[in-house]
Amino acid sequence: EDCYTVDARIGLAKLHRVLEIVPPEEDAEVETLSGWLLSRQAEQERPLRVGDSFPYGAATVSIVEMTGRRIRKARICI
Repeated sequence: EDCYTVDARIGLAKLHRVLEIVPPEEDAEVETLSGWLLSRQAEQERPLRVGDSFPYGAATVSIVEMTGRRIRKARICI
């Protein structure tokens, strides 16, 4: 398993191209990794926080740094 820490503002198209991962199909309207993570908040019954992890295609994305409610860094493990 390879893991990478990235700026959560990275565009999803760039993320897919650089890490060669296939995105989930249901998220065509989200442009950044932080936007995608924030869209996962609907699945939670609480605000997102550092340590929360979500499946992303064959990868797993975890929140590693936040300032307030803003997601700054995420870890992607493939």
